[in-house]
Amino acid sequence: MTDTFTNSQKSEPFLLGNAVGCAVMVLLFTYVIDSPLRFGLSKLHISPVIYLRDAGALAITLAAFWHWIKGKQLNASTFVGFVILIHVFYGILALGSLVQPIVGFKLYLTMLLGVASYETYSRHPKATAYWAAIAFVVTAVGVGINWFVDMPWTGEVFDSARGDTAVSVEWTTGGIRRLSGFARASYDASTIAAVTCIPLLFLPSTGIIKRFALIITATGIIILTTSKGSLLAMIFIAFFALFFTDIKKQNKISWPFFLLPAVSLGIPAILSAYGFKAELTGNLWVLFSSFGERINWMWPRAFANITTGGNYLLGRGVGGIGFPQYFGEGSIYNAADNTMVYLFANFGLFALIYIYLILIRLKRNAQNISSYAWHCILAWLIYWNIYGLTTNIIENPFFTFFLGLIIGAAFTKRSDNLHAPAAS
Repeated sequence: MTDTFTNSQKSEPFLLGNAVGCAVMVLLFTYVIDSPLRFGLSKLHISPVIYLRDAGALAITLAAFWHWIKGKQLNASTFVGFVILIHVFYGILALGSLVQPIVGFKLYLTMLLGVASYETYSRHPKATAYWAAIAFVVTAVGVGINWFVDMPWTGEVFDSARGDTAVSVEWTTGGIRRLSGFARASYDASTIAAVTCIPLLFLPSTGIIKRFALIITATGIIILTTSKGSLLAMIFIAFFALFFTDIKKQNKISWPFFLLPAVSLGIPAILSAYGFKAELTGNLWVLFSSFGERINWMWPRAFANITTGGNYLLGRGVGGIGFPQYFGEGSIYNAADNTMVYLFANFGLFALIYIYLILIRLKRNAQNISSYAWHCILAWLIYWNIYGLTTNIIENPFFTFFLGLIIGAAFTKRSDNLHAPAAS
């Protein structure tokens, strides 16, 4: 039986050419230096230029659609785009709003870009690793500088679609500054450090000493951002990189990866349904106050919002929760602070269906993916599942690109999938 998404060995990847590949890397890098970029554009009075990166991601996604029309071959990015658009149209009907679903669709653009980019970057992993190294070093330097001095954009505002917004998100936890470096916010810096560390950890040329150095550096960056969820995820990634990787073994995806999405949705659902409240005092409140707020307020209201214009089967549609609510439902804004709860609000029970479809496709496609790429994919999935327990990571455009790469790997079936860079 022919696989709908199978490409013949003679076919060329959609995102072909160094120019487009470099453009994607530049687009992604703008999130690494988001604060100085916004600061500079604001000083030049050309703040709207920042939205060119969204236009670029959309243009490449539309080009993938045109590639399908011209070649009569359904590619993964077009398929995923169609699925999201179905829920965008449902969101328009459920919310009675055009703006919210469109803004919600914008949040998935870098994910679609990642799906469209997969084949090209699978053929150029060495270039991808170089780019990851640059992004990792820039993030480390930015957070390091921020440890000693306040950045010049601290307190500055940026003209955005919502009006004046802060160039960078500055806050503290228990009186301790949460450092963001060059990124927009501390949680963005922690995600960039963890995600770009992964392609470097599994390079054939990365020995045990280099792995320890990378892990210690990434962990140090995350500690300075005070992102506890990201730190926990990095600990799991470290154990995976040091003790559970064997490039000689057959690629497999084990049962915890199938269990975690259901657990991630089930915990908030059960706590909210039974009205459980977290009672924290003293030092415990300082350490776990944000988690207590999720249990006591964020998650129960997120589930309550789903039934306001929506239902548990279909959710509220794309744009029904989180940032898009600022454009029509500011009074009931809810960040969800859990990736599966966020997806549940967007797609309803279909969120679980889509997640498990991706995991099943990955399992079936495992032997078509190089060991190097497979380890990167599993490590990104670890980050997604662990950090996503207490964070809405879908609204992080940098990470969703790598989520798109995972989806691309699941739906791209070819014998020369993702070669590992040669050891040097």
